[in-house]
Amino acid sequence: MSDSSGNDPIQLAKQVGTLLLKSDVRDVQRIVAGKNSRVFKLGLPDNSFRILKFYFSHASDKRDRLGVEYQALQFLKEAGVNCVPTPLAKNDEHRAALYSYLPGASKEKSSINEDDLDTALAFVGELHRLSRLPSAKSLPDASEATFSFGELFESIDERVGKLESIQDVIPSYRDAFAEYLKRLRTFFNEIRFAVETNLKEDDKGDLVTSQRTLSPSDFGFHNALFERGTWSFLDFEYFGWDDPGKLISDFILHPAMGLSEPLQKYFVRKAVAIFEGGDGLGTRLPYLHSLYGIKWCAIILNEFVPEYRARRGFAAWSPDDLERVLDTQLTKAKMLLDTLISMSGVNFHV
Repeated sequence: MSDSSGNDPIQLAKQVGTLLLKSDVRDVQRIVAGKNSRVFKLGLPDNSFRILKFYFSHASDKRDRLGVEYQALQFLKEAGVNCVPTPLAKNDEHRAALYSYLPGASKEKSSINEDDLDTALAFVGELHRLSRLPSAKSLPDASEATFSFGELFESIDERVGKLESIQDVIPSYRDAFAEYLKRLRTFFNEIRFAVETNLKEDDKGDLVTSQRTLSPSDFGFHNALFERGTWSFLDFEYFGWDDPGKLISDFILHPAMGLSEPLQKYFVRKAVAIFEGGDGLGTRLPYLHSLYGIKWCAIILNEFVPEYRARRGFAAWSPDDLERVLDTQLTKAKMLLDTLISMSGVNFHV
């Protein structure tokens, strides 16, 4: 990452950090260099720390990641939520924001337990409670939020259709990719037919405000830090109003989570209890799980989309590296689709 003048990332972070802090920065350490942002840990002269985050921006992605996350954290802190970073300052020109430093580290997937899930569930419950505040009305919809099955069908159609329209798939993957998309489209059509056949109109239509909730929209332990028995939650770039069924489904479907089936069941059961108030969530959830699973299958295959690779800087990869990535992603997508198909005839985890 560099600015238009080609500044070194560390130097740029030091300059912007100094600007936002209005004081000197002792040292800078890059701690995240992901697809969507660059995050730095700033050391101050008094030996305290701050976090500086530069936000991803591209002409093909109009989302205001900086504005959404900063507003979300302001709302949460003003409401007394302590398990998230405190927003301190931002600079729109550099698409950067300064936050409080929260200690901790990622926790191994295999060590996640029910106590950890209870902490996540408590945060989900707190967000749902805060969604009833008058000040929450000014918050945006979450990224790619849908509030009816019709909207969700359109969203999935767009993602799967984009994959089906790719003309220049690497020859060695052309047949396997086409065959996979045929299976994905068939399963999607089957679930859509089941929704239209089995659900009442009230369950298929728009969710009223009382049925919606505030959601990070990228919620899970992959975006959290663990320190001495305490969790802190990060990454609110996609925050806003969403369907509780999407929050629940995404939490257990996200490729970075890797929850065991017993833990998935535990989370779903308790999460449904938080939201269920005669609104039919338990009835809708099995279908939502399959549909959001299909959407995740398409997301996993983003590396097959040429403009996505170019946008993310993958174009500079060697042919061998690209084939390795495509092979890995296609294998993941196949495994997820197989799991979704095997579960589609049962009552999910509720």
